[in-house]
Amino acid sequence: MGVIGNLKDYSEFQAAENTSGGASEGIGMGIGFAMTNKMGQSYTPPQASNSTVSPPPIPQHAQYFIAINGQQSGPFDLNVLQNKIKAAEISKETLVWSQKLVEWTKAGKVAELAAFFPMPPLCPLEIRNKLRQP
Repeated sequence: MGVIGNLKDYSEFQAAENTSGGASEGIGMGIGFAMTNKMGQSYTPPQASNSTVSPPPIPQHAQYFIAINGQQSGPFDLNVLQNKIKAAEISKETLVWSQKLVEWTKAGKVAELAAFFPMPPLCPLEIRNKLRQP
């Protein structure tokens, strides 16, 4: 058979086509060993280090500023604001701000504060029925 072209490329082609063993078995075993080694590394537990792991910082409670009669006051924590709401010093319409808020917001729209405002009384069933009648 006459060979046209590069003899090295032809030899590599023949070695790759050789399924009876030889170089192709060696390559297959090498790939198998590499995959096994990589899988074994993924199941190895991490090495313990001598460095001490410190816990995250203690979360700080939100501090709010309030605007009453055009004057800013605060910061106040949630307990103080709850007492001010009970004493009717702060209404749902009072503007509040904290670092969590983008802008001054009505207290009734701030989830942490909205729960402190009393719920309006429910309308008795007789009144609701009368309201529905034409």
